[in-house]
Amino acid sequence: MQIMTWLKNIKDCRYFKSLKLFFLALFLTQCLTLQSVTQPSTGKAGEIFTAVVQTQIRPAADEPGARLIIGFLAPKSWNARVNTTMTYTSNIGNGTMSRVPANLTPDGGSDKPWEEALIDKAGYGGNYIRDLDWVVFQSDLAYNIRNGQGDINIRTTVKTKIGPQNMVVQLGYVAATTTMDIDNSSQWGYKFSDCFTVTDGQGPVIDFCSPQLSLIEPTQNMDNDIVTINFDADAVPNALTNADKVYLCARGYTQNNQEIEVCGQEMKAQMTPLGARKWRLDLWPRGYFNVPNNQILDRIEYSFTDASGTKQVLDKGDAGKRFVYKFACE
Repeated sequence: MQIMTWLKNIKDCRYFKSLKLFFLALFLTQCLTLQSVTQPSTGKAGEIFTAVVQTQIRPAADEPGARLIIGFLAPKSWNARVNTTMTYTSNIGNGTMSRVPANLTPDGGSDKPWEEALIDKAGYGGNYIRDLDWVVFQSDLAYNIRNGQGDINIRTTVKTKIGPQNMVVQLGYVAATTTMDIDNSSQWGYKFSDCFTVTDGQGPVIDFCSPQLSLIEPTQNMDNDIVTINFDADAVPNALTNADKVYLCARGYTQNNQEIEVCGQEMKAQMTPLGARKWRLDLWPRGYFNVPNNQILDRIEYSFTDASGTKQVLDKGDAGKRFVYKFACE
């Protein structure tokens, strides 16, 4: 009996020791928190946009040579890789930031470069249109983070030029370091803004935040580049919700107001079904409309029809106006 009690006490002691080590490991886990993002709710096309990202690091391990990482999600038409600058202030030093090297990967569970890895890790938030890029910067200075040195509070200022198009879009932010594990949710963080509105720009409003009957990707392109026209017959009730075939009915307008129409049940206008009542058509605008060499397309106005040509879907449903896509200038 005494032997059995002695063995049980040893087992309980080992269990308690293991449990203690487990909770000690949790307590010592390095911690980074993206505390807040401050940004305006609206801005004008071409203006400078400013956001402030507040980050806190609570050191619980030595991290030599760590650099602060800030990711920023913006529409591709903003060209944020070129137009963005970032600076920071903190209780361990102030400095500037530069884009991460193209081959730099996060510490942890991704072998993709940072800007691709964040698509998998953070996604696109509530944006229905995916014509966005993650742009990732790191601090130009590296810091030796030491266990127990006290909280590190960092204030990063993000400045970029707002793109030329009218739109409503969610912007995104990521905070991390080059030495923390991106697979550990306590060692990095991300937030998405409320929908940001761009005014005083070009073309109709592109609404990233709402389901779209139709959109053309990329959202900004030249008339000599391939575009993809998407149609989601399930976005709102419409005349083509249960159509077996869908055709594009489009008019191209040149910069000198020449109108070129391609509207009929020909093969090049027939859209490809993707399932779930979604359709797409890839086309080269200049070739599709047979634009003369001395002309440039200014915009496309379009709708969708069924195989008979009698049912039509316009913007905002069956009773709206044609969808409009305006091409970028040189």
